[in-house]
Amino acid sequence: MFRYAAVVIACVLLACSAYAQQTTRERVDKDSPRATPAGATFTVPTAWAMTTKDAMVVLDPPETDSHVAFVDLQAKDADAAVAAAWALYQPGFKRPLKLSTPQAPRNGWEERKASIGDA
Repeated sequence: MFRYAAVVIACVLLACSAYAQQTTRERVDKDSPRATPAGATFTVPTAWAMTTKDAMVVLDPPETDSHVAFVDLQAKDADAAVAAAWALYQPGFKRPLKLSTPQAPRNGWEERKASIGDA
């Protein structure tokens, strides 16, 4: 079992709107270093909003048509981590994985993959 910080990028406004309605957001006024509940670090850009819910952090840019979600979880591999992250981020939203290409280890990550889902 491996620990992953799965990053889910969603550019589907309608699918993401239910999540935004269930939570409160903190908007930052300058670039702000933050961490996921498990300790993975990132920077929230100026004017973006951040919401933490359980093992998930969602970043929203000033434009409302995209979101970035960081999900701390354990999974058997990267593909399973992406599937689990989508299930946590947007239950019921099915996004089949079309392509998953291994990447070289880098910046402390032992396993990396570039994945493309069905649009």
